[in-house]
Amino acid sequence: MRFRLKEIPSRVYIRYGLLTIPGTVVLILILIIVQNWVPIPSWLRVSLILLWIAKEVVLFPFTWRAYDHARPEVFHPMIGLRGITKERLAPTGYILVQGERWKAEKMLSEHPIEKNKWVRVKKIEGLKLFVVPDKAEDRGQKAEDRGQKAEVNEVGSRNAEVGKRG
Repeated sequence: MRFRLKEIPSRVYIRYGLLTIPGTVVLILILIIVQNWVPIPSWLRVSLILLWIAKEVVLFPFTWRAYDHARPEVFHPMIGLRGITKERLAPTGYILVQGERWKAEKMLSEHPIEKNKWVRVKKIEGLKLFVVPDKAEDRGQKAEDRGQKAEVNEVGSRNAEVGKRG
């Protein structure tokens, strides 16, 4: 999911700007202190400060997401992804999301979520994912499973025929 700078809320610009002020102030103070021992031309001081500000502007497109706490799907791109349970979630267990194994806890469900069921990530706290069953995906998965089982049965029967011949 890519965002353009136009889509970034103004509160993110404000938060980023306010949090860069202390670093700029420290740079100015360091330049003033160094000025006491080594004479620094004024054009160099101004250039260093402008380079510092330019650095902040260049880094903004890469770091702005860390300042946008209002949209957790931006802050936590895993929210909304689906995964498959690797063990029964009663209430916690492990799931596989994008090829990675995560500790997960079920939400809103009175019954445990069985192994090999699809789930959707709704929340993240630390390194634990909170998930709900993904019913729509289960229906599609059952059809895929039937296709895979048929494939396996064909391969199994072929292997059996080859075994009888040998």
